Amino acid sequence: KEVSEVSVRRLQSLFELAIKTSTSAADLYNEDAFCNISSISLVDLLSGFIRKGHDSGLLERLEASERNDGVHIFRLDYKVAWPFSLVVTRKTLIKYQLIFSHLFQFKFLERKLAQAWREQQLLRQQRLDGTESSLRESLLCKEMLHFVNNYLSFMTFETIEPKWQALEQKLRAAATIDEVIEEHEAFLDSVMERCLLLDLAPYALVKDIKNACLSYGNYVLRAHNRDSSEMMEMGARFHRLLRDLIDLNLDMNFLASCTPRNPYSG
Repeated sequence: KEVSEVSVRRLQSLFELAIKTSTSAADLYNEDAFCNISSISLVDLLSGFIRKGHDSGLLERLEASERNDGVHIFRLDYKVAWPFSLVVTRKTLIKYQLIFSHLFQFKFLERKLAQAWREQQLLRQQRLDGTESSLRESLLCKEMLHFVNNYLSFMTFETIEPKWQALEQKLRAAATIDEVIEEHEAFLDSVMERCLLLDLAPYALVKDIKNACLSYGNYVLRAHNRDSSEMMEMGARFHRLLRDLIDLNLDMNFLASCTPRNPYSG
């Protein structure tokens, strides 16, 4: 939804319901968590933490491409009481928000592409759209889903979960509050780095890929008469960005399985 259509009160009600119906319901501090919408974009927040490739021109381009809808302005927040505020400062909360927003936007994209995929398969089953171009479109959607699924898995199961477990062990062994603060900060920085939130060049590519996939999913779900040439342009852009990301030789093994292979590769 557009910002003007987003109800913070309804969002908070849904958020509280989600908490009460999840494993977090037993958490003593679950009532301190809340949600809101932010007037500050994710790119603007991120600009203060980027360590590599800081480029004002690229940041301005990313800021201009930022979508101003409910998905991209939704934030989680937390009321931190003393003495926990010694460890969980406002700065560390912003880092948590950046990680969450990045994950949330990709989960939304995953859902959008899955809807587009089901729409395409339904049309094919009804023999209403069984042309060669429709097959290429389905393959492209599957490729996009494959990348998004693997990137989410990389961020959650290969990055956040093992690093959180390592943090728990280090906190148990910490002897002073300074050690706790240091280990906590190191955990957040390590997660942000692995999720490509601290290096501008790969982050820009991932963001552009996300926007390309989202545009494709929206087009499939909204367009009744699809333009095959426009679809080809979307596919070519996605593959070009994906190749650029692969060429960075990042420590992300799943990228090897995402090499473009369908006819849109040109």
